[in-house]
Amino acid sequence: MAYHHFLSFYRQLLTAALTRDRPRLESAELIHNPLLATFPAVADQPDLMDALMAVWRIRVKTTSQADKDAQHMRELFSAVYLETVYPLLGCRSFPRQSFGHSGTEKVRLQEITRQVERLRQGSTLPTLLSPDLEFKPFDMREVALDITGPHANS
Repeated sequence: MAYHHFLSFYRQLLTAALTRDRPRLESAELIHNPLLATFPAVADQPDLMDALMAVWRIRVKTTSQADKDAQHMRELFSAVYLETVYPLLGCRSFPRQSFGHSGTEKVRLQEITRQVERLRQGSTLPTLLSPDLEFKPFDMREVALDITGPHANS
């Protein structure tokens, strides 16, 4: 599948964060944005990108033509990402990507399918607060982009 529009939205959001949303351009402070911090790693995981694409298509279909300007589409991308992919990254039952390992791929597919179904049934907040889900301990790297880090110029 083609994910080029997701990469385009990511780069637009990153550009805005690096140029407009910073007090000084030469600053190397962390950028506090979970999408910017985690998207480069997610882009390497086809199953997560497929889930993002599935939910994205549904949300775009329900968006009116008047709301399909560039700014609104970036905001929609951010919202869809944070509702779909981001919760899976912190879920304890969601295993790391392991290509060629059918057991891991099966568990990942089940978790992704559950997440997409939860989103179709309703809001994200009840899903995140559900006692059925257990999350990993919070790590600051999940929400802060280090512009000098490994994905700095990807």
